[in-house]
Amino acid sequence: MTKPKRTLPPVPHPDHLRKQAKARLADMRRTMPSARLADAQHRVASDYGYAGWAALQAEVTRRCAGPAGRRAFVRRVHLALMTRGGADTDDDETQPVFVRAGAVAQIAFLLAVLAGVGTVIAMIGGGWSFAAPLSAHHRAAR
Repeated sequence: MTKPKRTLPPVPHPDHLRKQAKARLADMRRTMPSARLADAQHRVASDYGYAGWAALQAEVTRRCAGPAGRRAFVRRVHLALMTRGGADTDDDETQPVFVRAGAVAQIAFLLAVLAGVGTVIAMIGGGWSFAAPLSAHHRAAR
């Protein structure tokens, strides 16, 4: 590892690093039109003190998999829900969370409806009459 010019945050976001590499590529192409994305990625990695892009991405993955990374992910999902209502999120990681949450909510609603219908059918099939309490009440009032 070389001496870093920049410090990687405790829980770095991979998309931010990719955007940094694309911006670096645009800068490099102004002076060197033949520059490639791999060259820009290598320079970004070396800015953070890593030998290459793969080493930088491995460190990002390691940090994101830890407890702090999981907490940061939950905060990003929560923030996306609060600020945008869960719609049109730019974070590809949050999309499956919203899809799963919607599917779970739909399944729970369906089960509740089926339970209600099952209860009504059981009451009717068991000889229970919905009108019996009302007719008894009316007879007593006469």
